[in-house]
Amino acid sequence: IWWYQIVGGEIHIIESYAKSAGSPSHFASQISGIKTTIDIIDGEPVVTTGEPIAGLEHRKKYEYGCHWLPHDARAKTLAASGKSVQQQLAAAFGWGQVRITPSLSIVDGIAAARTTFPRCWFDESNCADGLKALRKYRRDTQADEVSLQRNPKHDWTSHYADAFRYLSIAWREEVLPSAEPEPELDAWGRPTSADDDWMTL
Repeated sequence: IWWYQIVGGEIHIIESYAKSAGSPSHFASQISGIKTTIDIIDGEPVVTTGEPIAGLEHRKKYEYGCHWLPHDARAKTLAASGKSVQQQLAAAFGWGQVRITPSLSIVDGIAAARTTFPRCWFDESNCADGLKALRKYRRDTQADEVSLQRNPKHDWTSHYADAFRYLSIAWREEVLPSAEPEPELDAWGRPTSADDDWMTL
């Protein structure tokens, strides 16, 4: 997870966190700063919240705009009675706050990350582990020990790096205006609507 906010065209990254094979309940707890449990009861996700988590109390004050998930978060799993990670987190935060990041190849995602870095300001302390991972993220050499493999090595750095690739795509979705559909025009080049009739000038 990378916590970030857009300020005057800059991306201020205030925290980072990673855990391998964490459950939706675990990540919901990290995001909210409150012990959160997501159970599947009668086929539906049910959310229970408890006490604040020591050291994470400040996250209760965050006003989240959107939680961006990787594209595989929409996959439904037998372990959760056919509910996806997206559905489970939406139960905790609301559907309006949970979105799937547009899917790009790893190579294109890395290119997006490279163009995003110049806009970023990192909290040196709260992003220390994430920054270390980004610095160590690399590709292995191929069998000839000279040329590099196309995709990066999958190790402890991947979680932070993958999440940063998603950030590099997601922030653009938030700040770039969506294109308004072109209005349908009549024979005289005037916009039409359901209310229009031949008498409309």
